Amino acid sequence: MANKKRSKRIAKLTLLNLIVLLGAHILFSSSNRLETIVAQEFTHTISFRSRGLIFRDEIATDYQKQFGNNVTAEYIKQNGEYVEQNEPLLKLYNTSSNIISTNKFNYLNAQKNLLNNLTEHAGNFYGSAEVLTTSSADLLIKLAKNINNMNLVETYEDELNLTTLLNKKRLALGKDKNYNKTIQNLEKEIQKYQINTLNAIATYLSPHSGCFFNEIDGYEDKLHIESITNSEEASNINLQRIYTQMEQNFLNNKIINTLGIKIIKDYDWYIILPTDETNANNIIKYNKNVKFNFGFKDGQEIPAQLIRIAPTKDDTKKILIFRSNYMNSNLARIRMPEITVCTEKIKGILCPVSAVRFRNGQKGVFVKEGNLIIFKKLKPIYKDKKILISQIVPGNQEYLERLDEVITYSSTPLKNKVASSA
Repeated sequence: MANKKRSKRIAKLTLLNLIVLLGAHILFSSSNRLETIVAQEFTHTISFRSRGLIFRDEIATDYQKQFGNNVTAEYIKQNGEYVEQNEPLLKLYNTSSNIISTNKFNYLNAQKNLLNNLTEHAGNFYGSAEVLTTSSADLLIKLAKNINNMNLVETYEDELNLTTLLNKKRLALGKDKNYNKTIQNLEKEIQKYQINTLNAIATYLSPHSGCFFNEIDGYEDKLHIESITNSEEASNINLQRIYTQMEQNFLNNKIINTLGIKIIKDYDWYIILPTDETNANNIIKYNKNVKFNFGFKDGQEIPAQLIRIAPTKDDTKKILIFRSNYMNSNLARIRMPEITVCTEKIKGILCPVSAVRFRNGQKGVFVKEGNLIIFKKLKPIYKDKKILISQIVPGNQEYLERLDEVITYSSTPLKNKVASSA
């Protein structure tokens, strides 16, 4: 009997202890609130924006100054095409109708000569229809590509060649004996256009070998490469004066592109960019090779290399001088673009600065893993006021990893323990 009473007393005490422990746990849990964020891989781009001034080794010709604005230009070369010295670049006509008549006249004459040649050698094409079909298909694909790329000169040549092949095929299949009737009709058409066909009033030849472009801004002969590359001319004061003057011209809308002739003699071009000391130091710290983003539609980034940093009258400001050897039609027509300069791209595990703690001199974060709170180390590779990026350490669980649940806030001091909020 006594044993039964003792057993009941022990059961009651055990139950009471459990109630007390559970109450303490509930009280502790309610007073310890945790906030967490899931760690993710992140690429941070260190960059800045500035308005630059471009220098190129170039020659420009403004034909409108000589002939006025009423002339019509027929460009023979495409933008970005490499030309040799004294190659024809464009022809000038009094009116646009002269160009249309001349082009039509030349095209019809080419068709007529082509058909005359086919008729004279008609016997050579019999039995080769299959070969001609394959050649026509290949040329048709080439023609479509040239049309898509707006390559007008090659499109014109491809069209004539395709016409030749198709007519050869008709002769090979015996569908035509000759083209005498077609030639007679072409001669009538040629007479209509011959009346309005005039010779060009001027033909411009390339003054130098290089890349041809059909837009000029008037500063091609004012901004010389020597202003940057020549140590005597590239004085810091001189660079700042040139930039300030050109910036004022830009703000006053005095940098305007017009039609003309531009030959860029060298693929190397230079740009000066004003910025603050922090951005200048970042370029030296991370990489002297940067990427420029000009905001072009294709989103392409242009590689460039820092060659010099010039001080200014203001100690907190610097002028950066870059060189690049990449050129296209978009770059050829800009002078003072707004640019995003990408200094470096840093990839690692993103961590908010507010979560960083120190333990035994080691920088790290507290991470909630199931029912546990543990301390994980950080290997910082970048830090600013808001974020820290930790280097990815594969296979080492002592360091912060992707998808770790990082504790950003706790209402009570943290240490390695059972997670009271679990």
